[in-house]
Amino acid sequence: MGGSRWPAAIGRLLLAAVFSLALGLADGVFHGVAAAPPGRDLPDWARMPTKVFFAETGHTLADPFLFYWRTNGDRRVFGLPISEPIASADGKLITQYFERMALQYRANAGGATQLVVGYGAVANDVVNLRTGPGTGWGKIGQLSRDEAVRIVGGPLKDAQGAPWYQVVGSFGTGWSSGQFLDRQDDPVSVVTQTVAPNAPQRSEAAFKSLTPIVVGALGPDSDAQTFFPSTGHSLSGAFKTFWEANGGATVLGLPLSEEFNEASPADGKTYRVQYFEHAKMEYHPEVANQRDVIQLSLLGRQAASAASVPTAAVARPASIPMYSPDLFEGIKWIEVNLSEQRLTAWNGDAPLLTTLVRSGKAGWETPTGTFRVLRKVLQDDMTLGDPSDDYYYYTPNVPWVMYFLDGGFAIHGAVLDSMWGTPTSHGCVNVPVDIAQYLYGWAPVGTLIWIHY
Repeated sequence: MGGSRWPAAIGRLLLAAVFSLALGLADGVFHGVAAAPPGRDLPDWARMPTKVFFAETGHTLADPFLFYWRTNGDRRVFGLPISEPIASADGKLITQYFERMALQYRANAGGATQLVVGYGAVANDVVNLRTGPGTGWGKIGQLSRDEAVRIVGGPLKDAQGAPWYQVVGSFGTGWSSGQFLDRQDDPVSVVTQTVAPNAPQRSEAAFKSLTPIVVGALGPDSDAQTFFPSTGHSLSGAFKTFWEANGGATVLGLPLSEEFNEASPADGKTYRVQYFEHAKMEYHPEVANQRDVIQLSLLGRQAASAASVPTAAVARPASIPMYSPDLFEGIKWIEVNLSEQRLTAWNGDAPLLTTLVRSGKAGWETPTGTFRVLRKVLQDDMTLGDPSDDYYYYTPNVPWVMYFLDGGFAIHGAVLDSMWGTPTSHGCVNVPVDIAQYLYGWAPVGTLIWIHY
């Protein structure tokens, strides 16, 4: 039941690490509802444990740290918890140490809208990224609507006096006009101090910012290499691949050094390493599994020791389950929020991707309720009515069709213009073609679909 107008794909966003999470605090231990996006009341089938216990280290892990840990790389990135949550004297800051990093939680004060260096932001429209603060600088890329970034520089005013900010993401760094950015604080953050003030690494040449002549020799950013002006360092090869796949600037931070050889305090062996704001990567060519060729060192343990943090094992409360990945093998389901004109694909309580859609227009509203994928068709011809009818249409070769209700109601691919977020179809849920293709392969027949306002 899709209309004959097919816009181009915009407005999609991977959401793994950017949700604000709600919780309560009692006696220094988290408790409360499942960590979910703000304002989202997830259905029963999406609810997961909010606390688990790790026998290997003898510590608990609770939301929101548990949710953040699960959706940003879990053991591979953070390691296991080696402390309980520790509250600051005023109770406003909670810290928990892990083998490789430390996480902090600071409740949002609410109402903060000013763009501030060091904080997060989200693009409120499709916006060009520039090499400097103003439209006179060269274009180096584009932010999608709703794409999350971290502000690392600015504000600097352009020729008209408008403020511009330097932002960082998987694309590297670039400048955006402040009018296209909205502040978005993430109350969970990584805070590992990777290099102590008296550490000998400070004298390493690898920590000195690259000189202009070296930067010039590197050439423009590419898929193989990126330069970060705010820290004066570059990122390439296997280190860049790992960084981009595991949270980038949000989780791992920006590079503080170039690659260099360093003896590991853990085993005394020398590895190729690179330091970041929140982590240190080690290159392990000897491992058989190429997925593990880059490993993060145990900086969390070093930080906990330096801060005299209690890491002794605690007793497991009977009400808290032992951790197992099986506890979080949630079912696949698709949510369509008609008020927001947004589709989100979920694995249990973890959002996989989201995109703006086009649902049914007035008089042809998309039905609400809980449905299942009834059948899937790679391509279908869609029509409605008689050629003499005002509402008649015939659209051949509609791609990646997933029917969820008799009468021709489906989620399917659509292309054409920039009308995403506007109800314009005859009842179907129109999705950008590349997203529709992914959903088609991801969601088997029987997948739950929840459509609501």
